Amino acid sequence: MALRGQGTCVGRAVSGVEIRVIKEVDGPIATLGEAQPCATGEIGEIIATGPSVTREYDGLPEATRLAKIGDGDRIWHRMGDLGALDSSGRLFFFGRRVEKVRTPEGDLPTESIEPAFRQHPQVFRCALIGIGATSRQTPALVVEPRAGHFPETAAARKRFIAELREWALSCPCSVRVKHIVFQRALPVDVRHNAKIHRLQLAKEWTSRLAR
Repeated sequence: MALRGQGTCVGRAVSGVEIRVIKEVDGPIATLGEAQPCATGEIGEIIATGPSVTREYDGLPEATRLAKIGDGDRIWHRMGDLGALDSSGRLFFFGRRVEKVRTPEGDLPTESIEPAFRQHPQVFRCALIGIGATSRQTPALVVEPRAGHFPETAAARKRFIAELREWALSCPCSVRVKHIVFQRALPVDVRHNAKIHRLQLAKEWTSRLAR
């Protein structure tokens, strides 16, 4: 499923936790009644409720207003992630909402693109980013090759890109990626060395590709 651009299956909610997918809203959602549910298979914002969901952020009223949804005695937390539910209640993850690429032809969530390219054996990790102004972005992929496989010449880069395109044919949306570029090390969080800073990459490569 992930290789076809249909998200990464993370399973069903554990006992006591309820998950829903709602249509995206940029501002606060005060009550659950204001949230519009997504249809089965439709990508939207993931929200969750359960005994571990906190009611507020201590001393951060604005953050609380943006992240929490009231529902009688319950509180729903806006995860900030994109996902979709199938007919059996399985959740498919599509990446962080803030990191999706917004193009004139529609949005591209990161997990609808990256897995297809990530399957190439010489790719260590990669990141889908948006080049240009919000809502009119051009999709680009930044690739960190595995050790010993960085393409040093224009000819090597051309061959690598052609291979990546071929490997990603399983994902129909992959053709929307206009640029494929290479970087020796992608910026990641210092704690886990795993979370890619895609917005930082987007800013850097927007400047570099404009030269």
